[in-house]
Amino acid sequence: MIRSIWTTVIIALCCWRCDAFMPSKAASSIIVFHTKSSFHSDIVLLGAKNTSKGKKRIGGPRGSGGRGKPPKNGDTDEDDYDESRGQVIIPEPTKFRKQIISLPRPEPYPPVRVCIVEVSDVEWWNNENNLNPFGAKLWPSGLAVAQFLASMGSLENYDVLEIGCGNGLSSIVAAESGARVVASDISQTILKLTKIGWIETQKERQKRQQKLNIGKENIENDGEDGASDDKPMGIIQPGSLNTFNLDIFADRLLPMSNSAENKKIVTATAMMYDSEVAKQLAHRAFEACARGAWVILGDDDTGEREGGRKLFISELDKVEKENGKQFSRVWKQSAVKYQPLQWSDKPVKLLHYNAPPGAKLDF
Repeated sequence: MIRSIWTTVIIALCCWRCDAFMPSKAASSIIVFHTKSSFHSDIVLLGAKNTSKGKKRIGGPRGSGGRGKPPKNGDTDEDDYDESRGQVIIPEPTKFRKQIISLPRPEPYPPVRVCIVEVSDVEWWNNENNLNPFGAKLWPSGLAVAQFLASMGSLENYDVLEIGCGNGLSSIVAAESGARVVASDISQTILKLTKIGWIETQKERQKRQQKLNIGKENIENDGEDGASDDKPMGIIQPGSLNTFNLDIFADRLLPMSNSAENKKIVTATAMMYDSEVAKQLAHRAFEACARGAWVILGDDDTGEREGGRKLFISELDKVEKENGKQFSRVWKQSAVKYQPLQWSDKPVKLLHYNAPPGAKLDF
C-alpha cells in the first residue's frame, strides 16, 4: 500500500515537472500534499476547491512578531528547535490561495496583471510558535505601493529592492513592469511564496500572449488587413526577479545594485507595526538613500496605532543628525480600494524619501 502511494506521488512529480502549482479556474484556494519537508519542489497538486466557506477569516491587526526567536520560557520540543540558528521549526503551510490582481497603468500601457499567493492554512496561522506569519497575506500598504509602481508605467531602467517582501506583490509588479528586482525577506517560507507568484505571473502572461497570437492569426485568415480603431498599446519587456534571505538587523549592507546605469528604488510595506523593526527600518531607509535610492515606504493604520510610525520618524531624525545629512520626505495619505478583495477605504500612508525632483507622487 505504501509503495503504491509513493509510486503515485513519483509519477505525479514527473508529470508536474516541479512547477509550484498549476493554475485552476475554479480555485480560490490550492490544496497541496507534502512528500517531504520541502514545500516548493516536493509538493504535489491534489486538487483545488474553495476552502474559505465556513472557515474563520484570517486577518486581524498585525502583531509584534518575534523574528523566529524561541520562546523565552524555553518550553520547546527538542525536535522542533534548531539550536544552530536560534529558531523554532514549524511545519510548512499546506493550503494556499492564489489571487490575480490587475492594476492600471498610464497610457499607452495596458494594465499590469500579476499573481500573488497567500497562505490560507488556518493551522499554520494559529501555530503558537509561528511568531511572525504576517508576510503570508496581502496588506493594504502593499497594494498601495504596488499601485504606485504600476502608475509609473515602464520601469525598464530601474533596479528595485523590496525589504520584507511578504508575498511579493510590489516586487512582482515592478518586475512585470520591466525592472530588475530583488525581493528580500527574513523568512524562507515567505520567499517561496514570492517565487511561486512570479512563476505563475509568467505563466499567465504567456497564456495571454498565446491568445493574442491566435486572434491575430484568425484576422489574417479572414482576409482582413488587421486595421483597428483601438489605440496601440505600449510594450514593456518584463524584467527579472530574484529573492534574497535578509535580516535587516544583520551586520551587512542592503543587497542593492551597484550599477550606475539604472535608477534605484527601495520599497518596504507594513513594517512599522513593531517598535524594534520600525527603528531599524529607519536605519535601512537612510542607508538606501545614502546609496542613491528613492525609498518608498507604505504603512497601514497599525503603524500609527501601535506607535511604530512615530518611532520610525524620531529614529530617522536621529540618524540624519548623526550623519549630518538630510533627504527630502513627502508623506502621502491614501485610502486603498480594491473590489476583488472587498477592500474599501483602507487607510494607508506612503513616505517618499529622497524622491527625484519633479517626480509625480500622486496616483
